[in-house]
Amino acid sequence: MELSNVELEQLEDLAYSLMKLSDIAVVLELDETQLCEAALNPGNPVHAAYQRGKLRSKASIQKAIVEAAASGSTPAQKLAFDLMTMQQEELDRKT
Repeated sequence: MELSNVELEQLEDLAYSLMKLSDIAVVLELDETQLCEAALNPGNPVHAAYQRGKLRSKASIQKAIVEAAASGSTPAQKLAFDLMTMQQEELDRKT
């Protein structure tokens, strides 16, 4: 499956909105099976666009958690600590 640059940008934006691939296929008028196969293939630009959108969303949410934690939110502080722990565990596994 090949998408234009405009379609890849739209895909990334929809993934940022945490939309499911099946819904993205409907919105962009794409074959759902082909879109899913392309999104699962690391060498495909569709995969990269979908992952970028998801990760941008994740980063935005995590930034809000860190900001809330810094402002004194106890639940956010717990989440931030958990995120820091996961971050460190990833580094520890790579060494």
